[in-house]
Amino acid sequence: MNSGKFAKLAGVTPRTLRHYRNIGLLRNVRRKDNGYYEYTMSDLLTMLRIRSLTSLGFSLDNVRDILEETSSENGFYLDDLDKELEKQIDRLKQQREAISLLKAAGVSADTPAGFIRVAESILKSGIPADMIQIELESLLITYHLLDADSLNTLYEYFGSLIDAGLFEEYCRLGAKVCECDENTPESEKDALAEKIAPIIAAVPGFHDVMADSYGDPALIKRLNSVLRMHYGEKVYAAGEDVFHRVLKLLTDKY
Repeated sequence: MNSGKFAKLAGVTPRTLRHYRNIGLLRNVRRKDNGYYEYTMSDLLTMLRIRSLTSLGFSLDNVRDILEETSSENGFYLDDLDKELEKQIDRLKQQREAISLLKAAGVSADTPAGFIRVAESILKSGIPADMIQIELESLLITYHLLDADSLNTLYEYFGSLIDAGLFEEYCRLGAKVCECDENTPESEKDALAEKIAPIIAAVPGFHDVMADSYGDPALIKRLNSVLRMHYGEKVYAAGEDVFHRVLKLLTDKY
């Protein structure tokens, strides 16, 4: 039978048929003198086997290997595929759980799963809309630039603030810090630091977080560099100024 009739009978498109032939899944298809391919019942059976295997989840590379072996030798491939599908199912479950949390929190779909509660609290904090956007973008930047250990430390840190009912005030004070510049009186910066320090001190292990003594120093440096660009030099410098005051208070008092 010709290519068109064969493709229709096999339930594939002519393009798929050509692809399978070109990569060697359909081998030894007879070619007539006029250049057209002539498919046989044997080719149809091979094509149907390919469809069965791909629908089960096998890659085309595995399909090629399976076609070359007897059915009694297929157990190895089935075991491997079963393990891979189990991993995929676990990933899909995690994705569905994350989607459920995103919907419940009412946050953006691109919010990293570990920061969902944080993003939700930022939205509820009452800080200006432009600051909300900056803070949410900062979470995204942080998620993609830090390593897993550093992120887990932050998740625990922010989670402790949220559980203690302190995170929204933490956000509001952070917004006040972002309003500071080189003209902000020293007394105002000191007052902000005095309010922020006891909030942070309520978190177990706060010294590690504030001192940036966790994770890969190179990643921390890269993150700080990107956040400096994100917030703007003046805002970031003011934040660093208040941060060092907070750190001194935490060292001296807590």
